[in-house]
Amino acid sequence: FLYFIVQNTEKMVKKEECEWSGFAIHPGHGRKYVPFAFISTKPVLTFFKNKCFMQYKRKKNPRFVAWTRTFRRLHKKHSDDATKKRRSRKVSKAPRAIVGAD
Repeated sequence: FLYFIVQNTEKMVKKEECEWSGFAIHPGHGRKYVPFAFISTKPVLTFFKNKCFMQYKRKKNPRFVAWTRTFRRLHKKHSDDATKKRRSRKVSKAPRAIVGAD
């Protein structure tokens, strides 16, 4: 029998994040925008979909739009499945005898 070591040749796909909504953008998706009217710290802005781009152009704040990740993070609406809080053990005291007392 021949045994082969199977290596994971599949590379991790680099996902970008939407500038406005915070959603993950997979390669080949989304929209890129280069602002030319002002000097930006980021030369190319990426958006999840046209809806996000139009909200950005209207200068809407993503913190006040309910479907964005920014809003959900601020209002603690994220799923607890990814980050489960660990339960701490309750300390039980063992009864001890008092030395010298009969």
